[in-house]
Amino acid sequence: MAERQNILGDFKAKGVTMTEKVGVSENNEIKGRERWSRKIEFLLACIGFAVGYGNFWRFPYMCFKNGGGAFLIPYLLCLVFAGIPTFLMEMSIGQMMQTNAVKAWKRICPLFGGIGYANMFIAFMVSIYYNVILAWSCYYFFHSFKSNLPWVGCDHDWNKDCFIYNKSNPNATGVSSSKEFYVHNVLELTDSVDNPGNVNWEMFGCLLLAWVLVYFCIWKGIRTTGKVVYFTATAPYIILIILFFRGVTLDGAKDGILYFVKPQFHRLGDFNVWVDAASQIMYSLAIGLGVLLGFSSYNDRKNPTLYRDAILISVINCSTSIFAGFVIFSVVGNMAASQGKSIADVASQGPGLVFIVYPEALSKLPIPQFWSVIFFLMLITLGLDSQFGQVEVLCGVIIEKYPKKLRPYKELVVLAVCLILFLLGISCVTQGGVYVFNLLDSFAAGVCLLFVVIFELSVIGWVFGGKKWVEEIRSLTGTKIHSWWIICWKYISVALVFVVFMFSLIKYPEKGITYEKKRYPVWAEVLGWFIAGVPMFLIPVYAICKIIRTDGTLKERINILLQPEFDLATVCDSNDIHLTGFVKKSTV
Repeated sequence: MAERQNILGDFKAKGVTMTEKVGVSENNEIKGRERWSRKIEFLLACIGFAVGYGNFWRFPYMCFKNGGGAFLIPYLLCLVFAGIPTFLMEMSIGQMMQTNAVKAWKRICPLFGGIGYANMFIAFMVSIYYNVILAWSCYYFFHSFKSNLPWVGCDHDWNKDCFIYNKSNPNATGVSSSKEFYVHNVLELTDSVDNPGNVNWEMFGCLLLAWVLVYFCIWKGIRTTGKVVYFTATAPYIILIILFFRGVTLDGAKDGILYFVKPQFHRLGDFNVWVDAASQIMYSLAIGLGVLLGFSSYNDRKNPTLYRDAILISVINCSTSIFAGFVIFSVVGNMAASQGKSIADVASQGPGLVFIVYPEALSKLPIPQFWSVIFFLMLITLGLDSQFGQVEVLCGVIIEKYPKKLRPYKELVVLAVCLILFLLGISCVTQGGVYVFNLLDSFAAGVCLLFVVIFELSVIGWVFGGKKWVEEIRSLTGTKIHSWWIICWKYISVALVFVVFMFSLIKYPEKGITYEKKRYPVWAEVLGWFIAGVPMFLIPVYAICKIIRTDGTLKERINILLQPEFDLATVCDSNDIHLTGFVKKSTV
């Protein structure tokens, strides 16, 4: 203890107070910080968060759309050159800084502290609409227990132009019963975003239930989150395996799988294929939301398996996408065979795949209620851990802003955040709510997410210094990080993300934003770009504010703000436990 007091005395002599020493601070920021009970809980939480709806409905469609098996070549290359390096970077920041994204980026580079606020804004906006998918899943789950599945048949009140395929009349026109159920019963869809209509009260109830589930998954912090992920992160794999073995035994399954994986190598010359591969990797790994950073901050700072964990989680995530493709297209192949259609006509992405194509395919299996129940249970578990991961980190940022005042009332803080997000999400369960959902999905985590990731990589690779960051990791965990990752952070990864970002901006005027081929009005597109613009503007606006509030000439201010606010310092207590903290630099 005497040695520790002498070291702390040296800090004070240099003008550094105890409140500036993380790990022995008066606000007990790290000493009182929650920890994962077991290492497996952290791994399951990260896997559960990263593995979500995008793996299940976006990747299979992107794969067959961009050359089938040939798409795996740019996909895996982008995983190695951009996905894993960025994933490792975010995890290392969380573990080393032992705090949330907002505080972490302020400490690494005060000038670009706005990155953390941008992370949180994106996570907040995504949380508003992501739970709507969970609400849809709950709605279908409950209806799966009915003796007559409601998305089967054309004798329901909501049927308008419904038809049932008959091989004797393959040219019949109309809309499938599953699509009419989704459009006219689940959504009660209006004609445009200009016509929001009334609240769909059944979906309102399902949305409320979804938020109740999220709340009770995280209301006690990672103590409950760490226990819930044992189910939410593993159940989807159990159900996927069941569906896989059932799917590959169906008629037409072979054709569906071959269509999914058959290489079309000539597509590799299409630049769009490479852009799609890079964007899929970034979205699939959920980089740039601050959640992975937040989860890893609950690890022990000297955790030596950081490097291995990042690679393991990234590989599991992408392997899940590929495996899900086999599950999806085995059933899609059966559906195409039974309807006499081509697989390209049946396959779709997004809600159309999960809530139109798959329910119709499941209805043709023996005991369709059983298969529907386990399928939508899988969707619920897939969405639940992705959703509560985002909300958990948002609540953590708020609580850690005022730890003494808010930590005793953690349950109320979580309740307040969930309530606010629920109220905002009601806009997505009106009769025109899917237009709002699609608007948020298109802009809340699109180009703005790529923009933020570009700054993250640039700050670590160039401002702080990739070599210096790797050395800090090595000195802290004893893990040697190969210089390959420095090259990725400084050159390859940031270049890939930048190209995808620019290509998305260039292509937008050509594609615009549509739903069911209906172009959104100008005011809606302006609103969408405002949502996307907020996190992008937060970074430069925050930097300008910091420059204004700092003393000195402009050059001196920028030089000061580009320096890390904290340097690594190692302090040993009387029990020889190393408390590694970041000690604030004294200024002249």
